[in-house]
Amino acid sequence: MSNCNAKNSLNCWGEKLDDVVMDCQVCGYKHVIELPSSEALRKLYEEEFYQSDKKEYIAASSADDSWRDIEFGRRYDIVEKKLSNRSGERLTAFDIGCGPGDFLAHGKDRGWDVRGIEPSSVASKYARSRGLDVQTGFFDANAANNLPKFDFVHMSEVLEHVPNPLEVIQLAKGLLKENGILTISVPNDFSPMQRALVDACDYSPWWVVPNHHLNYFDFDSLANLIAKAGLDVFDKTTNFPMEMFLLMGQAYTQKPDLGRKLHGWRKNFDLNMAVNKNGFHEDFYRALADVGMGRLVVLFAQFPND
Repeated sequence: MSNCNAKNSLNCWGEKLDDVVMDCQVCGYKHVIELPSSEALRKLYEEEFYQSDKKEYIAASSADDSWRDIEFGRRYDIVEKKLSNRSGERLTAFDIGCGPGDFLAHGKDRGWDVRGIEPSSVASKYARSRGLDVQTGFFDANAANNLPKFDFVHMSEVLEHVPNPLEVIQLAKGLLKENGILTISVPNDFSPMQRALVDACDYSPWWVVPNHHLNYFDFDSLANLIAKAGLDVFDKTTNFPMEMFLLMGQAYTQKPDLGRKLHGWRKNFDLNMAVNKNGFHEDFYRALADVGMGRLVVLFAQFPND
């Protein structure tokens, strides 16, 4: 069995879920058994991710602008409410693995002072073309040591890709101002809906993609990892559970055109729900998060109160 880079090379052990993934008792979350080399990961995210694996993502992303503003706006809303005592100050945000800069662009439109870092030269160049302050590179100790403190540090779908998620959280924690907020989102994997599809509908675990996703989290395992880093989770939410469509018989994982259609349906759901400003939209997603449902795990954390 491989050594775990995230736990200082302690031997991993736990339940072997299949030939690829184990439920590791040392790390406290599920991860692939054989971690790729740092050289392979660097090549993937610097040279291949947006160039081949997601080559249409940037060009097609504008179609999701309105929906993405709702998705990201919900996160900024939670953070702004928590930091409301800083009214009058221009709040600062840093996005780790910011891709083409959508989260930063939303924050800038809200009046935030925003910065980001992204390993893909294609994505970071595009972000800079939007007038955003984005550095090309990996978020590591060297990058962290050359950054100031921020009110808000954000990581969206990053931790599933890295061999050392605890170390990344600790570095992100080091960028927080006093009472600053760290928000992390990851896919909600091995969820009850996914397990139902495997057990009742004879699906293979399509969400296991070891060439990209090294780690697999749920609400509890991510919260426990954040606690190990010395932060307290104070809120959680999620987004639309796409697996519901699969349970209804809409097999979009094998049909890209159907997947795009159903993505449009979930966008309509959020766009229509967000029209009503009574908070029900966020209440709905918090209720799903409370029972471990939803496609994403989205957690908000701060330093513990003494």
